[in-house]
Amino acid sequence: MRQTRKEGVLPKSIMVVGQGTYDFKEYLKKHFDAIRYVDLVFNGGTVEKAAWVLPCAGETEATGTLAAFLTDLGVDVTEKNLDENDENDDDDDDNDDGNNLIEGHAEEGDED
Repeated sequence: MRQTRKEGVLPKSIMVVGQGTYDFKEYLKKHFDAIRYVDLVFNGGTVEKAAWVLPCAGETEATGTLAAFLTDLGVDVTEKNLDENDENDDDDDDNDDGNNLIEGHAEEGDED
């Protein structure tokens, strides 16, 4: 479960981190309308980290998966499920309106 201080818990999402991620930011934003750079909080709010976050509903038939897109750009992608032991993780997204649109995106953070 990922969350921001302002918006709280985010819908089920894909998080992208890594030193070279910034180099691909324009490609990410152009290809995935719903991707945002946000400040996430972990460990009960004691740790804050910035990352690119794409709601799972942002992966559509037209866009394909984020992992495949990054791989096509030459990025070495390693996938890890950070919620595999989270009892609160729910595959049903209550914010999905059925049209792959998410209500209440997290606020964008600074990109620098």
